[in-house]
Amino acid sequence: MLRLARLSISRPRGALAAWAIVAVLLALIGLGVSKSLSPSIVVVPGTESSRAQHLTDAQFGPTQLVPILLQGPTEQLDKQGPKLVAALVKRPRTRALSAWDAGAASQGLRPSPTAAMIVVSVDKPEKTVVNYDQPQIEAIVAHQISAPVRASITGQPSIDRALKDQTISTTRRSELIAVGILFVLLL
Repeated sequence: MLRLARLSISRPRGALAAWAIVAVLLALIGLGVSKSLSPSIVVVPGTESSRAQHLTDAQFGPTQLVPILLQGPTEQLDKQGPKLVAALVKRPRTRALSAWDAGAASQGLRPSPTAAMIVVSVDKPEKTVVNYDQPQIEAIVAHQISAPVRASITGQPSIDRALKDQTISTTRRSELIAVGILFVLLL
């Protein structure tokens, strides 16, 4: 270790160049990390939620729920909501239950005249929904819904995507700080 320190002191430019190469190599290795992050699992084994998830997967295969809450004036909800549902169900392997459907289940999706819920079901594994389907659903909602109606998209894929994005952002910021500190220390 002392030998390395003496070499660094006797040849500072070479040492700085070597550390710069190491930093670049580590940054290149880190570029592929975002693709290898997988969704988080928030179902606790042995709970009722776990049993329900297992039963759902066994009966219907992997399916992800994406709840969408629409809030706004009643007449605008009744105008924009059904159009959004029609656009969402055009997606492959996607179903929707909404406040505008017939039946008792849909009545519970309209808690007030100014709020309505759409529950979108995507029949794909969670990782696929997080990476591909969630951005598409968000784009459809953004295209179909306009003021004064507001849309709030939630569900496990939304949470996982937000966690993944925040983790990558925090990691990049931390790496930049660490590289800056490393260069100051080396100088």
